Amino acid sequence: MTRREEIENNEMLILASYACKSRDSLGREYAEEQDVYRTDFQRDRDRILHTEAFLRLQGKTQVFMVTEGDHYRNRLTHTTEVQQVGRDLSRALALNEDLAESIALAHDLGHTPFGHAGQDALHVMMQQFGKHFEHNEQSRRIVEQFESPYPDFPGLNLTWEVREGLLKHTPVYDQRGKIQKINTMEAQVVNIADEISYYHHDLADGLRSQLITIQDIIQLPLITACYQQVLRKYGQDLSTDILIKRLLKEMMHLLIMDVIETSHTHIKEWNIRTLQQVKTTQNHIVSFSDVRKKQTRELAHFLYEHVYTAPKVQQHTEEGEKIIKHLFQYFYDHPEKMLPEHAQKVKDGIPKEDVVRDYIAGMTDRFAIEQYQTFFPRQKMKAIQLQLISE
Repeated sequence: MTRREEIENNEMLILASYACKSRDSLGREYAEEQDVYRTDFQRDRDRILHTEAFLRLQGKTQVFMVTEGDHYRNRLTHTTEVQQVGRDLSRALALNEDLAESIALAHDLGHTPFGHAGQDALHVMMQQFGKHFEHNEQSRRIVEQFESPYPDFPGLNLTWEVREGLLKHTPVYDQRGKIQKINTMEAQVVNIADEISYYHHDLADGLRSQLITIQDIIQLPLITACYQQVLRKYGQDLSTDILIKRLLKEMMHLLIMDVIETSHTHIKEWNIRTLQQVKTTQNHIVSFSDVRKKQTRELAHFLYEHVYTAPKVQQHTEEGEKIIKHLFQYFYDHPEKMLPEHAQKVKDGIPKEDVVRDYIAGMTDRFAIEQYQTFFPRQKMKAIQLQLISE
């Protein structure tokens, strides 16, 4: 018996009956020999970690520009936080941690430079061709087409469960009024882990930037409960720095525990026993309780009002959107100015707008700024104040 087979046997013993077992995966599009030591989901995780798209996440904005400072989150640090929360939730719910981890590591591979401003700008530019842009779809294109380290097939040839989890990944801020059914509990875990991570680090970054204060956030019902718990545990003689750290960790713990307890309740009340039942159940099994849903909606509204649309952030948002839109139009008019491998795709007959979309979506913030400086020297574009540039 190989080590992989031992792990697969252990999964059958340890994981819940409704969890995704590595042995029962629907497999890969292109047949491959199985690894001696790793399960298919573990191989998926490793393939994602070694992609160029994963490396570029460190240069992409989360909320605050990567040029703002070293202590703000970027796409890579966000991804690792989602990975950690996803593993904790999966372990507590007896789900497949390796599958959840793989989905978490890949869920933002398709994100643009300049955060959601870049995504929105690309979406606007694609609409003139009757198309759209969503980072979850881009993530799937990356693992299926663009990252191609193998001679025998295109893409990474990931398992169906990971690819399906990426396509159905629709966090609360991206749903645009639509709800998509997520067919595995591991993918549902990543979706809510993403949401929890956003609340945690966007509050932390908002406090660090001084856009908000502790006095502002403890008025929120969710934070009030956490604040009272911190005072009970540690007393009132805490430095501001320690208070913030303990307060935010208490909030994360509270939300994680709520998801675990609520999900267990759903499993019991809805009599969830098989993976097929997970796929056919209309509502998501992994979720917040009604009380926490209301409180997280209030928190999301607070962050939108006081952080995401704050003048400092909004200015960067507008600058990022301008850069993306100008670069899109420039490369659409001058495809030969893209890197050679992208320019060649246009010559090969791939729709020009699709090539430009993929080229820009893959850029880091810094590369996008450098490209903008190259093709739009400041003296020719005086209407745009490039306050984002860190020389």
